[in-house]
Amino acid sequence: MTRGPGGGRRRGRRLLAAALLLAGCGSGETAARVRSLGSWGATARLVGERWAAGELPDAYATATLARARAELHASLGRLGARPGTGEVRARALALLEAVDRLGGRVRAGDRPGAATAAGALPPLLDALTRAGARGPAS
Repeated sequence: MTRGPGGGRRRGRRLLAAALLLAGCGSGETAARVRSLGSWGATARLVGERWAAGELPDAYATATLARARAELHASLGRLGARPGTGEVRARALALLEAVDRLGGRVRAGDRPGAATAAGALPPLLDALTRAGARGPAS
């Protein structure tokens, strides 16, 4: 898929908008977890895209994606089984699994596969943002 002029910037703006929405979602500790999940998910996406384009060294991409995975796992664990966080947990788990797939493609040296895996992250980040914005169920 070829991006037109400014295509990457538009996607970057959408991610920034999603991050800003995350900043205002929910309340308390759940909102903080959702912000952390969204931030690490966006980091993984950017690293995956840049590595797939040959702009990042293998070691940096591998280490950053491993850290993103660890932080996503930790934030997911801190959500626990709090009432009303089921949808956020489900979205966070889907994000964690997608970051795992991306890391696997990078470790395998599969740049086209990494590009595809990184491209799958924005809809998952959007879904997480929406789930977090709804806040705990009543």
